[in-house]
Amino acid sequence: MKSPIEQSQEHLALLGTIAARWATLDLVLVGVLQEALNSNTPDMAEAIFFSATASQARFDQVIAAVKASNWPEESKNLISTAIEKLRQLWNRRNEIMHNPVIATPAPEGNRYWLKMKKIGRKDFDKKKLLSLEDMKEHASRLDELGNVLHDFVWADIIEMLEEFERTKPAR
Repeated sequence: MKSPIEQSQEHLALLGTIAARWATLDLVLVGVLQEALNSNTPDMAEAIFFSATASQARFDQVIAAVKASNWPEESKNLISTAIEKLRQLWNRRNEIMHNPVIATPAPEGNRYWLKMKKIGRKDFDKKKLLSLEDMKEHASRLDELGNVLHDFVWADIIEMLEEFERTKPAR
């Protein structure tokens, strides 16, 4: 058995990209949680984060920790806003990743191409086009918002490494 999406290497590659980026985002959110908790114990942040099995609950955990942190208000707002926007993307992610796909031949000039559509799990009569452009936009938006969080987490680590380099004794 094969999925109709396997007939389009571009759709399949984008599906893999989206899955990989969302999985990586979990690790970035653990980093944000660790920073918000002011913890140097990654295991603690991971244990807290992964104790919630639903992604919406994970978003809630991280936002609550960010808002309770001792960070400047500007940082709290930046990170909370990025996470809220990711929360909004999550529903579309679920549609892309989990809803069944049908492929319909669509004429274009003298050849046919496959039009990919997702079937709604609740509303089977409502089919949404699963266009490459939509998938690329989703991946791009995820990358953009994920980078806000990633750069924030890594800024402290880079600062610590630079400080270490400035202060390490000469050999």
